[in-house]
Amino acid sequence: MSSRDTDPSVKPLVDQKPDIEQNEVKANIETAGVVDVERLGEEISRLKQEIVALRTQLESLHQRQKEELSSLMDLWKKGTITSKERFAELSSKVQLPCQQVDNEIINKMKERRIARIELLSNTIPPDNLRQRVLDLDIKSRVKEFENEDIQAGGSRAMGVFDIEDGEFVLIKKSGGTYEYDGALPYLMQDIENERVPRVLDVFEAEGSTYKVMEKAVGVQLDGLTDDQLEVIPQEHFDQFIKDILILDKKSLIIDPSKRSNFFYDSEVGFSFIDLGDSGAVSIEGDKTDMATLDNLIVVLGGEQKNKKLLDKLEMALRNAGKY
Repeated sequence: MSSRDTDPSVKPLVDQKPDIEQNEVKANIETAGVVDVERLGEEISRLKQEIVALRTQLESLHQRQKEELSSLMDLWKKGTITSKERFAELSSKVQLPCQQVDNEIINKMKERRIARIELLSNTIPPDNLRQRVLDLDIKSRVKEFENEDIQAGGSRAMGVFDIEDGEFVLIKKSGGTYEYDGALPYLMQDIENERVPRVLDVFEAEGSTYKVMEKAVGVQLDGLTDDQLEVIPQEHFDQFIKDILILDKKSLIIDPSKRSNFFYDSEVGFSFIDLGDSGAVSIEGDKTDMATLDNLIVVLGGEQKNKKLLDKLEMALRNAGKY
Protein backbone atom coordinates (compact mmCIF):
# COMPACT_ATOMS: atom_id res chain seq x y z
CA MET A 1 0.00 0.00 0.00
CA SER A 2 1.24 3.49 -0.84
CA SER A 3 2.64 5.41 2.10
CA ARG A 4 1.86 8.85 0.70
CA ASP A 5 0.60 10.98 3.57
CA THR A 6 -2.61 12.43 2.15
CA ASP A 7 -5.06 11.13 4.73
CA PRO A 8 -7.39 13.66 6.37
CA SER A 9 -7.00 14.22 10.09
CA VAL A 10 -9.18 12.12 12.33
CA LYS A 11 -11.19 14.20 14.80
CA PRO A 12 -14.81 14.86 15.77
CA LEU A 13 -16.70 16.45 12.89
CA VAL A 14 -19.79 18.04 14.41
CA ASP A 15 -18.59 21.50 13.36
CA GLN A 16 -16.07 20.39 10.73
CA LYS A 17 -16.33 19.91 6.99
CA PRO A 18 -14.60 16.91 5.38
CA ASP A 19 -11.14 18.15 4.43
CA ILE A 20 -10.54 16.09 1.26
CA GLU A 21 -11.63 18.22 -1.68
CA GLN A 22 -13.87 16.63 -4.31
CA ASN A 23 -11.91 17.97 -7.27
CA GLU A 24 -8.74 16.36 -5.91
CA VAL A 25 -9.89 12.88 -6.99
CA LYS A 26 -10.71 14.01 -10.53
CA ALA A 27 -7.43 15.88 -10.87
CA ASN A 28 -5.41 12.91 -9.68
CA ILE A 29 -7.17 10.56 -12.09
CA GLU A 30 -6.57 12.91 -14.99
CA THR A 31 -2.88 13.29 -14.19
CA ALA A 32 -2.44 9.57 -13.56
CA GLY A 33 -3.28 8.65 -17.14
CA VAL A 34 -3.60 5.05 -18.30
CA VAL A 35 0.04 4.35 -19.24
CA ASP A 36 1.96 4.64 -16.00
CA VAL A 37 0.79 1.51 -14.17
CA GLU A 38 2.96 2.23 -11.12
CA ARG A 39 1.46 5.72 -10.85
CA LEU A 40 -2.03 4.26 -11.12
CA GLY A 41 -1.22 1.70 -8.44
CA GLU A 42 -0.12 4.47 -6.09
CA GLU A 43 -3.30 6.40 -6.81
CA ILE A 44 -5.47 3.32 -6.13
CA SER A 45 -3.70 2.81 -2.80
CA ARG A 46 -4.15 6.47 -1.91
CA LEU A 47 -7.87 6.31 -2.65
CA LYS A 48 -8.21 3.22 -0.47
CA GLN A 49 -6.42 5.01 2.37
CA GLU A 50 -8.72 7.99 2.02
CA ILE A 51 -11.80 5.76 2.15
CA VAL A 52 -10.52 4.29 5.41
CA ALA A 53 -9.77 7.74 6.82
CA LEU A 54 -13.22 9.04 5.85
CA ARG A 55 -14.78 6.00 7.49
CA THR A 56 -12.87 6.83 10.67
CA GLN A 57 -14.15 10.41 10.51
CA LEU A 58 -17.69 9.12 10.09
CA GLU A 59 -17.36 6.87 13.13
CA SER A 60 -15.97 9.80 15.17
CA LEU A 61 -18.90 11.93 14.07
CA HIS A 62 -21.43 9.28 15.10
CA GLN A 63 -19.73 8.80 18.47
CA ARG A 64 -19.73 12.55 19.17
CA GLN A 65 -23.39 12.80 18.23
CA LYS A 66 -24.25 9.85 20.47
CA GLU A 67 -22.43 11.44 23.41
CA GLU A 68 -24.12 14.82 22.95
CA LEU A 69 -27.58 13.27 22.67
CA SER A 70 -26.87 11.18 25.75
CA SER A 71 -25.94 14.36 27.67
CA LEU A 72 -29.21 15.97 26.62
CA MET A 73 -31.14 12.91 27.79
CA ASP A 74 -29.40 13.11 31.17
CA LEU A 75 -30.49 16.76 31.49
CA TRP A 76 -34.06 15.73 30.61
CA LYS A 77 -34.07 12.98 33.24
CA LYS A 78 -32.71 15.36 35.90
CA GLY A 79 -35.39 17.90 35.09
CA THR A 80 -32.93 20.57 33.92
CA ILE A 81 -34.78 20.54 30.60
CA THR A 82 -38.49 20.52 31.35
CA SER A 83 -40.11 21.28 27.98
CA LYS A 84 -40.48 18.59 25.31
CA GLU A 85 -40.29 21.33 22.69
CA ARG A 86 -37.00 22.60 24.14
CA PHE A 87 -35.60 19.05 24.25
CA ALA A 88 -36.58 18.52 20.59
CA GLU A 89 -35.02 21.87 19.63
CA LEU A 90 -31.71 21.08 21.32
CA SER A 91 -31.66 17.56 19.83
CA SER A 92 -32.15 19.01 16.35
CA LYS A 93 -29.22 21.35 16.89
CA VAL A 94 -27.05 18.30 17.49
CA GLN A 95 -28.52 16.06 14.79
CA LEU A 96 -28.91 18.39 11.81
CA PRO A 97 -25.26 19.55 11.54
CA CYS A 98 -24.13 15.96 12.08
CA GLN A 99 -26.47 14.72 9.35
CA GLN A 100 -25.14 17.32 6.90
CA VAL A 101 -21.52 16.35 7.49
CA ASP A 102 -22.52 12.67 7.55
CA ASN A 103 -24.02 12.99 4.05
CA GLU A 104 -20.97 14.85 2.75
CA ILE A 105 -18.61 12.16 4.03
CA ILE A 106 -20.76 9.36 2.59
CA ASN A 107 -20.80 11.12 -0.80
CA LYS A 108 -17.02 11.53 -0.72
CA MET A 109 -16.58 7.85 0.16
CA LYS A 110 -18.76 6.89 -2.80
CA GLU A 111 -16.78 9.20 -5.07
CA ARG A 112 -13.53 7.55 -4.05
CA ARG A 113 -14.93 4.04 -4.43
CA ILE A 114 -16.03 4.82 -7.99
CA ALA A 115 -12.71 6.50 -8.76
CA ARG A 116 -10.87 3.41 -7.47
CA ILE A 117 -12.96 1.16 -9.73
CA GLU A 118 -12.13 3.35 -12.73
CA LEU A 119 -8.42 3.23 -11.96
CA LEU A 120 -8.49 -0.55 -11.50
CA SER A 121 -10.21 -0.88 -14.89
CA ASN A 122 -7.34 1.06 -16.46
CA THR A 123 -4.71 -0.99 -14.66
CA ILE A 124 -6.01 -4.54 -15.20
CA PRO A 125 -7.03 -5.40 -18.78
CA PRO A 126 -9.46 -8.35 -19.11
CA ASP A 127 -8.09 -11.86 -19.48
CA ASN A 128 -9.68 -14.30 -21.94
CA LEU A 129 -12.50 -15.42 -19.64
CA ARG A 130 -13.52 -11.94 -18.59
CA GLN A 131 -13.27 -10.70 -22.19
CA ARG A 132 -15.59 -13.51 -23.29
CA VAL A 133 -18.17 -12.37 -20.76
CA LEU A 134 -17.76 -8.73 -21.79
CA ASP A 135 -18.30 -9.74 -25.43
CA LEU A 136 -21.68 -11.22 -24.48
CA ASP A 137 -22.86 -7.61 -23.96
CA ILE A 138 -25.07 -8.70 -21.08
CA LYS A 139 -25.68 -5.13 -19.97
CA SER A 140 -27.86 -4.41 -23.01
CA ARG A 141 -29.57 -7.82 -22.78
CA VAL A 142 -30.39 -8.19 -19.06
CA LYS A 143 -34.11 -8.69 -19.68
CA GLU A 144 -33.35 -11.75 -21.85
CA PHE A 145 -31.97 -13.61 -18.86
CA GLU A 146 -34.56 -12.69 -16.23
CA ASN A 147 -36.89 -15.58 -16.99
CA GLU A 148 -36.42 -17.84 -14.00
CA ASP A 149 -34.80 -17.29 -10.63
CA ILE A 150 -32.62 -20.36 -10.06
CA GLN A 151 -31.58 -19.91 -6.43
CA ALA A 152 -31.45 -17.57 -3.46
CA GLY A 153 -28.64 -15.04 -3.86
CA GLY A 154 -26.45 -13.17 -1.44
CA SER A 155 -27.26 -10.04 0.52
CA ARG A 156 -29.71 -7.70 -1.22
CA ALA A 157 -29.96 -10.10 -4.20
CA MET A 158 -33.14 -9.69 -6.22
CA GLY A 159 -32.63 -12.74 -8.42
CA VAL A 160 -30.03 -15.20 -9.76
CA PHE A 161 -30.27 -16.24 -13.42
CA ASP A 162 -28.48 -18.71 -15.71
CA ILE A 163 -26.26 -17.48 -18.55
CA GLU A 164 -24.62 -19.57 -21.28
CA ASP A 165 -26.37 -22.81 -20.31
CA GLY A 166 -25.47 -22.44 -16.66
CA GLU A 167 -21.75 -21.73 -17.12
CA PHE A 168 -22.27 -18.28 -15.56
CA VAL A 169 -24.90 -16.70 -13.36
CA LEU A 170 -26.31 -13.19 -13.45
CA ILE A 171 -27.10 -11.75 -10.02
CA LYS A 172 -29.46 -8.81 -9.80
CA LYS A 173 -28.98 -6.56 -6.78
CA SER A 174 -30.57 -3.35 -5.61
CA GLY A 175 -29.26 -0.05 -6.88
CA GLY A 176 -26.36 1.49 -5.00
CA THR A 177 -24.24 -1.65 -4.66
CA TYR A 178 -21.99 -0.91 -7.66
CA GLU A 179 -19.63 1.18 -5.54
CA TYR A 180 -19.08 -1.86 -3.29
CA ASP A 181 -18.94 -4.62 -5.93
CA GLY A 182 -17.48 -2.83 -8.96
CA ALA A 183 -13.85 -3.63 -8.17
CA LEU A 184 -14.41 -7.39 -7.74
CA PRO A 185 -13.71 -8.38 -11.40
CA TYR A 186 -10.27 -6.77 -11.15
CA LEU A 187 -9.42 -8.06 -7.68
CA MET A 188 -10.40 -11.62 -8.67
CA GLN A 189 -8.93 -11.79 -12.15
CA ASP A 190 -5.76 -13.69 -11.18
CA ILE A 191 -7.71 -16.30 -9.18
CA GLU A 192 -7.75 -19.72 -10.84
CA ASN A 193 -9.46 -21.90 -8.28
CA GLU A 194 -12.72 -23.76 -8.73
CA ARG A 195 -13.46 -23.20 -5.04
CA VAL A 196 -13.63 -19.45 -5.70
CA PRO A 197 -16.05 -18.61 -8.53
CA ARG A 198 -14.87 -15.37 -10.08
CA VAL A 199 -16.92 -12.23 -10.49
CA LEU A 200 -16.38 -11.35 -14.17
CA ASP A 201 -18.41 -8.19 -14.67
CA VAL A 202 -20.38 -5.68 -12.60
CA PHE A 203 -22.57 -3.01 -14.16
CA GLU A 204 -25.63 -0.86 -13.57
CA ALA A 205 -28.76 -1.12 -15.72
CA GLU A 206 -32.47 -0.45 -15.32
CA GLY A 207 -31.90 1.08 -11.88
CA SER A 208 -30.23 -2.08 -10.51
CA THR A 209 -26.71 -3.40 -10.13
CA TYR A 210 -25.88 -6.66 -11.92
CA LYS A 211 -23.02 -9.04 -11.20
CA VAL A 212 -21.89 -11.76 -13.64
CA MET A 213 -19.89 -14.58 -12.11
CA GLU A 214 -18.89 -18.19 -12.54
CA LYS A 215 -21.32 -20.69 -11.12
CA ALA A 216 -20.37 -22.12 -7.73
CA VAL A 217 -19.67 -25.86 -7.49
CA GLY A 218 -21.86 -28.04 -5.29
CA VAL A 219 -24.86 -27.12 -3.13
CA GLN A 220 -25.40 -24.31 -0.67
CA LEU A 221 -24.66 -25.27 2.92
CA ASP A 222 -28.14 -24.32 4.08
CA GLY A 223 -29.37 -27.17 1.87
CA LEU A 224 -27.35 -29.74 3.81
CA THR A 225 -28.40 -31.38 7.05
CA ASP A 226 -26.12 -31.45 10.09
CA ASP A 227 -25.62 -35.17 9.50
CA GLN A 228 -24.33 -34.43 6.00
CA LEU A 229 -22.08 -31.65 7.26
CA GLU A 230 -20.65 -33.87 10.00
CA VAL A 231 -19.18 -36.37 7.51
CA ILE A 232 -17.22 -33.73 5.56
CA PRO A 233 -13.54 -34.72 5.94
CA GLN A 234 -11.23 -32.61 8.12
CA GLU A 235 -8.99 -31.78 5.15
CA HIS A 236 -11.87 -29.94 3.47
CA PHE A 237 -12.37 -27.82 6.58
CA ASP A 238 -8.61 -27.16 6.67
CA GLN A 239 -8.66 -26.02 3.04
CA PHE A 240 -11.74 -23.92 3.73
CA ILE A 241 -9.92 -21.83 6.36
CA LYS A 242 -6.74 -21.63 4.24
CA ASP A 243 -8.77 -20.30 1.31
CA ILE A 244 -10.38 -17.65 3.52
CA LEU A 245 -6.95 -16.42 4.64
CA ILE A 246 -5.62 -16.42 1.05
CA LEU A 247 -8.62 -14.39 -0.13
CA ASP A 248 -7.97 -11.98 2.73
CA LYS A 249 -4.54 -11.18 1.26
CA LYS A 250 -6.25 -10.28 -2.04
CA SER A 251 -8.51 -7.71 -0.32
CA LEU A 252 -11.43 -10.15 -0.55
CA ILE A 253 -13.49 -10.86 2.56
CA ILE A 254 -16.13 -13.47 3.26
CA ASP A 255 -19.64 -12.75 4.47
CA PRO A 256 -20.16 -15.24 7.33
CA SER A 257 -23.67 -14.01 8.14
CA LYS A 258 -25.44 -17.05 6.65
CA ARG A 259 -24.77 -20.58 5.43
CA SER A 260 -26.11 -19.82 1.95
CA ASN A 261 -22.93 -17.83 1.19
CA PHE A 262 -20.98 -21.12 1.10
CA PHE A 263 -21.24 -24.16 -1.16
CA TYR A 264 -19.96 -27.70 -0.73
CA ASP A 265 -19.00 -30.42 -3.17
CA SER A 266 -17.69 -33.81 -2.01
CA GLU A 267 -14.77 -33.65 -4.44
CA VAL A 268 -14.01 -29.93 -4.62
CA GLY A 269 -14.71 -28.99 -1.01
CA PHE A 270 -16.09 -25.64 0.17
CA SER A 271 -16.57 -22.71 -2.20
CA PHE A 272 -17.63 -19.11 -1.72
CA ILE A 273 -20.11 -16.58 -3.06
CA ASP A 274 -20.89 -12.99 -2.08
CA LEU A 275 -17.28 -12.07 -1.36
CA GLY A 276 -16.71 -8.45 -0.42
CA ASP A 277 -14.07 -5.89 -1.35
CA SER A 278 -12.31 -4.79 1.83
CA GLY A 279 -11.18 -1.58 0.12
CA ALA A 280 -14.78 -0.58 -0.55
CA VAL A 281 -16.06 -1.28 2.94
CA SER A 282 -13.23 0.72 4.46
CA ILE A 283 -11.46 -2.06 6.32
CA GLU A 284 -7.75 -1.65 7.00
CA GLY A 285 -5.16 -4.09 8.32
CA ASP A 286 -6.07 -7.68 9.28
CA LYS A 287 -9.41 -7.87 7.51
CA THR A 288 -10.48 -11.41 8.36
CA ASP A 289 -10.14 -11.06 12.11
CA MET A 290 -11.12 -13.50 14.84
CA ALA A 291 -14.53 -11.84 15.19
CA THR A 292 -15.27 -12.76 11.58
CA LEU A 293 -14.03 -16.31 12.08
CA ASP A 294 -15.95 -16.65 15.32
CA ASN A 295 -19.09 -15.54 13.49
CA LEU A 296 -18.38 -18.17 10.85
CA ILE A 297 -18.23 -20.83 13.55
CA VAL A 298 -21.54 -19.67 15.03
CA VAL A 299 -23.30 -19.65 11.64
CA LEU A 300 -21.98 -23.00 10.45
CA GLY A 301 -22.45 -24.58 13.88
CA GLY A 302 -26.15 -23.81 13.63
CA GLU A 303 -28.73 -23.24 16.32
CA GLN A 304 -28.02 -26.68 17.79
CA LYS A 305 -24.28 -25.92 18.07
CA ASN A 306 -23.39 -29.20 16.35
CA LYS A 307 -20.36 -30.39 18.34
CA LYS A 308 -18.78 -32.56 15.62
CA LEU A 309 -19.00 -29.71 13.14
CA LEU A 310 -17.64 -27.17 15.62
CA ASP A 311 -14.75 -29.47 16.54
CA LYS A 312 -13.72 -29.75 12.86
CA LEU A 313 -13.91 -25.99 12.35
CA GLU A 314 -11.89 -25.29 15.48
CA MET A 315 -9.31 -27.90 14.45
CA ALA A 316 -9.02 -26.21 11.04
CA LEU A 317 -8.47 -22.85 12.71
CA ARG A 318 -5.81 -24.33 15.00
CA ASN A 319 -4.12 -25.96 12.02
CA ALA A 320 -4.01 -22.54 10.34
CA GLY A 321 -2.63 -20.90 13.48
CA LYS A 322 -5.78 -18.79 13.98
CA TYR A 323 -7.30 -20.35 17.12
